[in-house]
Amino acid sequence: MRKCGLPPEGESQLVMYPISRGLQTSLNTRFMAVKAIYLSFRQSRLEETIQGLPEEEVSNT
Repeated sequence: MRKCGLPPEGESQLVMYPISRGLQTSLNTRFMAVKAIYLSFRQSRLEETIQGLPEEEVSNT
């Protein structure tokens, strides 16, 4: 990662716009991995707290 002295929002915009397809693919893969980890974590948390939730919320997830 190159430091250009930009503020964080400037850096994120730099990453978002002129992205190459290979980098986009690796970012998508990383995002999917993080999302899968998050979803499995959330699922385990949901099983712990499922008794405290209303039934609509349980059926939505």
